[in-house]
This record gives sequence, structure tokens and C-alpha cells, in this order.
Amino acid sequence: MRGKCKSLRIAIIVAIVATILAAIFQFLDLSLSDNMQAFLFTMSSGCAASALATIFILTSEYKHEKRNTLERYWQQQLDLNKKIKSIKYFSSNIQIELIIKYIGYKQNKINFIKEDILEEWIKAKGYTYDKNMLSFYERSVEDDFQNTVLELEAVLESYKGFRNINYRVQENTYSDILFLGDIIENSIIWKVIKKWYAIRWIVEKVELSVNKQRNDIYKKIHEPMRNMLNELQKFEKYIIGYSKKEYSLDFILRELDEFQKQQKLFGIEEDVTHFTVYADFYDKMDRNIETFRSSVIYKCKPEYLLGRTEVISKLKRNPD
Repeated sequence: MRGKCKSLRIAIIVAIVATILAAIFQFLDLSLSDNMQAFLFTMSSGCAASALATIFILTSEYKHEKRNTLERYWQQQLDLNKKIKSIKYFSSNIQIELIIKYIGYKQNKINFIKEDILEEWIKAKGYTYDKNMLSFYERSVEDDFQNTVLELEAVLESYKGFRNINYRVQENTYSDILFLGDIIENSIIWKVIKKWYAIRWIVEKVELSVNKQRNDIYKKIHEPMRNMLNELQKFEKYIIGYSKKEYSLDFILRELDEFQKQQKLFGIEEDVTHFTVYADFYDKMDRNIETFRSSVIYKCKPEYLLGRTEVISKLKRNPD
């Protein structure tokens, strides 16, 4: 796409220069012999005609390459956004601090704390505590704890998918996006035209249209997706450290809890059995990507998915 734009720029410049030269050789007396002036006119007019033909061919090729490049960029960002949506949400009916306290008990085996922890755990689940059921509570709490560990590991596994994602792919595709207006705007001829006061309003309108299109792609899609990916990959060191036993269970549990809270992007699907951690971000980006698809690539009516997610405000583990 960028290569075709540059080729078009050269062809346009050649066509303009050759046309001007042809007009000079045709209508001005340059004190040359008739044969020489006719020869120069023929050469310059031939160059102008060839350049015009090249412009038509390159314009057709540019449109085809432009669509392929924009479609590739759209698909790349769409796939990344879907992966962000697939991150599992870590939640527990038991407070994180109580789980960490139970981990401390399991590691240190302090007996006189055990009953206090069990009582607090059972009451946190909404049950009445009975001292005569201590052994039953101990098995029940241990089962709850093991389920929590399994859920934690499943959530960490969903983050691992971002470990090998390199945003350079999107960066390369984005750098290849170059609209014809960008080429014209950066040319010397355009800079000269900008100085003509009589057509300044046309120039400003064209520049506004070109800049808005590029700025919208960068600010509404490219930059937010890159920033989110960087945030997700920051958690990678904890995942690797946990799998290598460099970080303890209580540490990784606390870090994951704090990491997800900091995002403040919790969401819930229409199906209340499934949580989406970054639903607010996903919905916003999905809308921006669809706007890009409909308005920039296909020039059609957008097809937004409405009512898919809702920001969570009533979860027990509210991030605020």
C-alpha cells in the first residue's frame, strides 16, 4: 500500500511536469529550430500520456492493495480483542485475605488458629458454625481451597496466551497504511499550493479529512490495543515465576487479585454464569474496530453488537 502510494506520487509529479513542458514547447517560442521544438513537444507530451496511463493503472492496483492491507489490520486487531475477551475472571466466595490466612495455616500448622480460620470461613459462606462439626468443616474448607487453586491456575493459563503475542505484527501493518492524501500532503507541490490564499479553505478541508482518518485509526484502535497488551504482558513474570515455584501461592493470589482490580474493567455477559474481565474495554474496542471496518474499508452501515456486556457493579468482590 505504501509502495503503491509512492509510485503514484512519482507518476503524478511526472505527469504534471511533462504536461507543463509540453505546453511550453507547444505555445512558447524558445528560439529553437522547428524540428527541435517539435521533438521536445512530442517527447514531453508522450511522457505526460504515459504518466497518465500509469496513474490509472497504479490507482487500480492501489485500491486493491489498500483494501487488502486494511482488511489484514482489521483482522489482526479483531483477533487480539477476542483474545482479551477470553481472559478468565478470578472470583471467590471467600475473601482473598482469608484464603491467604488459610494458606499460612497449612504451611505453619498452627493448631490454635485452625478453629478460628474454619469458623471465619464457614461464616463467610453464610452458614452457622457448630464446634461439633470441626472435622466436617475442615474437609469442606480444604475442598473449597483446592477448587480455588484450580480456578486460579485456570485464570493464569488464560493470561499465558499473551506471552508470545508480538504487537510488532500490527505495528508493521499499520506502518504500511498510507492514504493517497498523505502522499499528496507531504509533497512539495502541495506545500506550494497551500500558500495560495484563494484555495486555502479547500486545502484545509482536505488536510482535515486525511488527518482525521489516520488519527482515528491510531487513537481509537492502535494505541489502546498496544497499551492493553503491554499491561497484560506485565503480569507474565508472575505467571512464569509461579510455574517455576519462584513465587508462593499466597503471593500470586494477591498479585492477580490486585492486578485485575486495578484495571477497573470488569464486565458480565448476558449469561450470568460467565464473567469477562475486560468487558468494558472489549466492548469499546469492538465498536471502534467495527466503525473502522464499515466506514474506512467497506463504506457500509456498521453492525454493532448491542447489549452483549454490562459493567459489573454488584459483585461481592467489587474492585472499588
